[in-house]
Amino acid sequence: VAEKPAIKDITVKGAKGLSKNSVKDEMNLKEKDFFDELKVREDLVKITDKYHEKGYIDATADYQVRYDTAASLAYLTINVAEGNRAQVAAVEIAGAAGFKKSKLLGEMKNTPKNTYAPQDLDADYKALETYYRNNGYADYKMTSSSVSFNDNRSSVTLHIVISEGNRQRFGATFFAGNTVYMPSEFEPDIAYRRGTIYTQETFDDTLHAIQDRYANKGYLKAAIVPEKTLNAKTGETDITFNITENSPI
Repeated sequence: VAEKPAIKDITVKGAKGLSKNSVKDEMNLKEKDFFDELKVREDLVKITDKYHEKGYIDATADYQVRYDTAASLAYLTINVAEGNRAQVAAVEIAGAAGFKKSKLLGEMKNTPKNTYAPQDLDADYKALETYYRNNGYADYKMTSSSVSFNDNRSSVTLHIVISEGNRQRFGATFFAGNTVYMPSEFEPDIAYRRGTIYTQETFDDTLHAIQDRYANKGYLKAAIVPEKTLNAKTGETDITFNITENSPI
């Protein structure tokens, strides 16, 4: 059995976009710790992830270690290849007609002149969906998305294609399959008013309130499937809550 060598010194090379201390701060291994190759490789992943968050999407990190066997010491060197820092050059949103582009960009983090943050893309797409659905567009969908870079990968353009659908207002509310409760008993659960602009949040609040009402009587397995139908006469969206109560627990 041989004792692992202790880390005498950690040197960082190639770091410019991040300070050497910032790179070290991402590491679990510190000076005076025992050298562990598995932990070093885990630290390399953390370092590159930090660089990617800062827009250095091509950044890589590797390490070298020199041993002083007589003193049972290790000298660790972290080598960083940063690459170029990418900035968002443009965001193209095809299919957007209901709102100004500036308003939509206000919901996103990846916007022109900001550092490209690929880890925030999914949140940006979700933010657009939430904004549309909370402002009447219940059928909003993002049909495609992609990113393109310039030759040296220092700037990126986001391409988003959306389908807005029609702007909707809440219509009449119906219930089907309910035997435990009368339709009138659900009235306190309905968070929206007929004729108001459709918002996903108030619709979700209504659905959860109905589920909670059933749960309060032990119907934890009650299944509620909403069905939205455009009323050609009123121009509103009627909603039917199809309920399968199942047995109480």
